[in-house]
Parts: sequence; structure tokens; C-alpha cells
Amino acid sequence: VWLSVSGGEEMKNANPNLYQKLLSGPHNPQIAEIIRTDLPRTFPDNIFFNNTVNHQHQLYNILLAFAHQNEAVGYCQ
Repeated sequence: VWLSVSGGEEMKNANPNLYQKLLSGPHNPQIAEIIRTDLPRTFPDNIFFNNTVNHQHQLYNILLAFAHQNEAVGYCQ
């Protein structure tokens, strides 16, 4: 429901490969390094993110894609 109400579904349908494009494109190495540094400190008590490489990698991808799509915002923990 939220995806539809928020307009996210329409945006996803308009550009279905955007997430993959953002991940496969060039990355700002400074942003990538800051995200890598912050990941172990992000939700340290949450079982989905503490020392779970796969979940941390998924979060890394989301944060990196967001930072590159929204350059005015960038990344900040």
C-alpha cells in the first residue's frame, strides 16, 4: 500500500532499472568509504545488521545508490 500511496510505484515503473544503473555506474570513492566506515556502527544492536555481511552489503548498496541519486543530500550518518 505504501509504495502506491507514496508515488514510489509510479516512479519505479517510469525507470525500472534505476537502482541497478546507480549501483553499476561510477561511484564517488569518498562517499563509498564513509559508508563502509559507518556500516559496522549502524544499528549495532539490530540482529539484521550486526556482523551480517549480506545485510550490511544490502544496506551499503541502498545508501550508495541514494547518495548518488540525491547528490544535493549525499550521505551523512
